[in-house]
Amino acid sequence: MQLEASPAPALSYTFAWDRREFARFYRAHTRHARLGVVANLCIWGFVAMTAFNVLYTAYIAATRGIGTAAGMLPWVLMMVAYVAYFRLFAPAMVARRWEKQNCCAAHPTTRELSDDGLRIHCAMRDTKLAWPAIRRVVETKEFLIFFQTERYAHYLPKHALGGAAELQRVRGFLIRHTPVQSEKGLA
Repeated sequence: MQLEASPAPALSYTFAWDRREFARFYRAHTRHARLGVVANLCIWGFVAMTAFNVLYTAYIAATRGIGTAAGMLPWVLMMVAYVAYFRLFAPAMVARRWEKQNCCAAHPTTRELSDDGLRIHCAMRDTKLAWPAIRRVVETKEFLIFFQTERYAHYLPKHALGGAAELQRVRGFLIRHTPVQSEKGLA
């Protein structure tokens, strides 16, 4: 007589959606999402163009005696505005839009990890993803991020886990089912 292994019980975690937390998730998500070639070229092209303009302005100022700071100021301000937009304003705007468009923002949300996959449940919606649909899981200081595609992801805040012992239990569970990546200093 052969004994069958019983399935592990599902790990279930409930949390309330929070706009600030979602903005932090969005920042973490964009740090780990794999951008396409065009997006990377645009980002690096903008940085290179700004660096070139700052250096060229400094060169012109040194050779022609024009004030260096006055010539570089517009380019430096443009770079500061660019960084401020993508680090501060874009995540806040995305969180605000998500709150208005997503029916689960007003209800407690449950993330359930089982041998079958990831289940995302709130009062208005129930979504089930089999483990093969999860391409990778990234662990950050605040979140476990479940990437469904290279750019689309779901998250589980670590504060919903309750403690270090539960986090270790979830890590062990995820290692059995998905490729897990950690930021430096984690795991």
